[in-house]
Amino acid sequence: MILDARWIIENDTLRVAGSVSRFINQTPNINSWNELILAASSFPENLADIERNTIMHLCRVEYLLWQQVVSDSSEDRLPVFGDYGVVHPDLPDLDPKVIRPSAKIRYTLENDWLILKGHSLRRDPGFAQFHDLSRNLVARPEFLGNDFSWGDGYISGCATKEEKSGNLTTWVKVDTNHYLTFVSEQLSNQIWT
Repeated sequence: MILDARWIIENDTLRVAGSVSRFINQTPNINSWNELILAASSFPENLADIERNTIMHLCRVEYLLWQQVVSDSSEDRLPVFGDYGVVHPDLPDLDPKVIRPSAKIRYTLENDWLILKGHSLRRDPGFAQFHDLSRNLVARPEFLGNDFSWGDGYISGCATKEEKSGNLTTWVKVDTNHYLTFVSEQLSNQIWT
């Protein structure tokens, strides 16, 4: 059974957690399901509202939601964590000729994402700005080191220009690889009370 809250905002966390917890606690034979998965996403549809050439944190509301549901659960059946990674649950239908994508790195942390955003890739220096974004990330205390994941190794190599700047597909792979490694480790180290 998948309980998919889709896209949520921070202000809705307690309300959605309450609804999910009530559903789990009131559903007859909830333990007869092979899996019970709680999925959600709070990643924005796009990062247009984030100022160019900035670094900021965005809350991982879906992780906080899952933690709240687990802590509120009166059943011995805890939901498995699920989300949409570093993307919004609804992929936009955009014309690549019209959009003006910016360089960005989406770096997953314990309760949030660190977003490093450059400017339009159509402006100079184009994709080469990923070298600067990577250098900025590697210099930050949040960076987990080049050995943490393949994605972190790529970021580190891009910072020193040992790796090419890549393209948007490259950075979806880099961001997702770091995300998968981080969340897998985060969940495997979860302390259950």
